[in-house]
Amino acid sequence: MSATFSKTMRSLASDGPRRGTAGLVAAALGLAAWGAWFVLGRVAVHETSDGARIEEVRAAHPVAVEIAGRVVATSLAIGREVEAGDVLVRLDARAATRALDEARARLQDQEGRLRAVKAEVAAAGSALAARGEAFAVAVLEARAQAAEAEARARLAEAEVERNRKIPGLVSEEQRAKVVAEAEAARARAQAQGLAASRLEREREAEESDRRSRLAELERDAAELRGEAAVAAAAIRRLEGEVERHDVRAPVAGRVGEVAAELRTGSVVAAGDRLGSIVPEGTLRAVAHFPVAALGRVRRGQPARLRLDGYPWTRYGTIPAKVADVASEPRDGRIRVELDLEPDPRSTIPLEHGLPGTAEVEVERASPAALVLRAAGVWLRPGRGP
Repeated sequence: MSATFSKTMRSLASDGPRRGTAGLVAAALGLAAWGAWFVLGRVAVHETSDGARIEEVRAAHPVAVEIAGRVVATSLAIGREVEAGDVLVRLDARAATRALDEARARLQDQEGRLRAVKAEVAAAGSALAARGEAFAVAVLEARAQAAEAEARARLAEAEVERNRKIPGLVSEEQRAKVVAEAEAARARAQAQGLAASRLEREREAEESDRRSRLAELERDAAELRGEAAVAAAAIRRLEGEVERHDVRAPVAGRVGEVAAELRTGSVVAAGDRLGSIVPEGTLRAVAHFPVAALGRVRRGQPARLRLDGYPWTRYGTIPAKVADVASEPRDGRIRVELDLEPDPRSTIPLEHGLPGTAEVEVERASPAALVLRAAGVWLRPGRGP
């Protein structure tokens, strides 16, 4: 055993200097490589958001109720697909429906009365025209009779004048008879003239009465038309009132939110938000960064999104790119919108509303520059030990 031990010691003595030199060379090369990377290498510098959320590019539309009432039916359920105009919530509309039925009954009654008055107006107009024609014929006939009587009177008067101018032409008895006949003819002519005048005045009086009645009927018809128009307007208003008891989907999409207290029998107030509809569209991440990131985060910079419900160590991150940056802070934060560029092989189901954090690559710098920056901040007045 002494011989074996002595051989081992001689082997170690011969190999020692060579192995030490090789170790020093390897260490020097590693240190040089690290130094080169420390000075010349580039690493990504990220700005991390206070919070982020995946949203539809088209904003979610709220489902709100316009009037107060009691819920009698609801089909709002998270995740349900709806079409624009679908009834989501129905309120108790019995009072409005009764008022609508009453208004329709009143309108029907007014329309019936209006039809009757219109028929009476038409009949009165026809009667006025027919009576006017009959009176016109009667007046013409009376005037003709008056003209005939006037002619007979003038003839009789001429006979009297002729007998007066020729004495002895007829006996006194005959002359008296001729004079009496002339006076009778003149009286008949005057009577016929008076009758024609009286008939003309009667015609004017009756036509005036009929026109007054016709005007009164037309006035009644105008009032009924006005009342019917008011009733029709009231019906349209009540129809809108009944319609407002049905809360409809403002857009097509998926129900993304439902009020916790919404159920059949619950009472809602005007303006209450009952839920929201998320329209189908492109997804985008909305992140909020500290104000210090303003100017560093710019459009087009690469980013990545880590979702709270999907640990990045297992599911990875979602690649993204800065799409837009707000120029004014709000509540001490800057709004940044990111276009998502997900890997098709990713198992993360992207949906509206998923929360997380966003990291934006604002620059690439060497480790040496980063160390110098940190040292400068640490040595700044007021920050030293």
